[in-house]
Amino acid sequence: MASLKETIIHNQTGISVAEDPFTEGNYRILCDFEAERSNQLSAKEGDMVKLEDQMPERGWIWATSSDGKSGFLPAGYVRSKQKTDMAGSSGVSFAETEVGNGHFVPHQEDEDVVAIANNLRYFSAAFSPKDVPKFYDISGLTENPEIFKKAVDIFAERYRNDPHGTGGPTHIVGYDARGFLFTPLALELGLPFVLLRKNGKNPGVVVTSNEYHKEYTETKADTMCIRLGSIKPGDRVVLFDDLIATGGTALSGFELISGLGAEVYEFASLICLPGLNGVEKIRTYEDGKFANVPVCTLVDDATIPETMCADPPAWPIEELGRSVGFHNASELAEQHNLN
Repeated sequence: MASLKETIIHNQTGISVAEDPFTEGNYRILCDFEAERSNQLSAKEGDMVKLEDQMPERGWIWATSSDGKSGFLPAGYVRSKQKTDMAGSSGVSFAETEVGNGHFVPHQEDEDVVAIANNLRYFSAAFSPKDVPKFYDISGLTENPEIFKKAVDIFAERYRNDPHGTGGPTHIVGYDARGFLFTPLALELGLPFVLLRKNGKNPGVVVTSNEYHKEYTETKADTMCIRLGSIKPGDRVVLFDDLIATGGTALSGFELISGLGAEVYEFASLICLPGLNGVEKIRTYEDGKFANVPVCTLVDDATIPETMCADPPAWPIEELGRSVGFHNASELAEQHNLN
């Protein structure tokens, strides 16, 4: 959705649309929208369109222009400022990346999304625990309470509003280990937070997933486990992780939750690496077993600026490596401007 621009619709009398669902009628487009698919409707500022139907659970509305052309417009970007203010503390709206694909993202130029992206630093392979071109470090977010709260508030607002109309989640389940950082989301919603642990590390009787692989080279494949009894049949679960890459880790949680007779209400992550096709892997897994489960991601990796590379330029990596002892650590931090 790189070309998706925020679209605001007012009715023909000039009064902002504050109602949700939208009512049928004629509306004026106040900002350009360029269709990216054959079933979308291009609209220019000042155009009149007739709203005929909506898919609020999918984030789109169906409209017809004055020249008789019809198509989808993104409902996530047709909210007036009044509606945004009424929605909650964040006002961030989500829409599908393609009509009907169940992958919900916000506009990547939204000021809150940009603020979060500008706190998501990354490191090159030389300064990372794994051999990947960019290792994203969400501690840049967690070490900034204001921005961390903004991210939590965005997801909390989403789940309070039950975007899929099925009753909302009953549990938040976090992946080992950075998914655990979003326990504040469960606290904000008043929901239990359940731990998915790697390789049998949960105590008690546990249920274990199949082995899965990640986006980097491993000496041994991991498994996930969940304590038997922590999730029960009929529960509605949001699976939460810091990012989705190839989808292997995500699917381990899908397997466990569905195997326990519960529903994956949505898989959510802070960062998405679309180039690694993780969402597509979820959709095609076992002949589409999870094809209709919603996925929600907040920041595309392309939104994180190159300036967020946090490799210390003066650090003598050849001499010291990236791990040092604690005895003179403070002096080294001062010397190489790491404070």
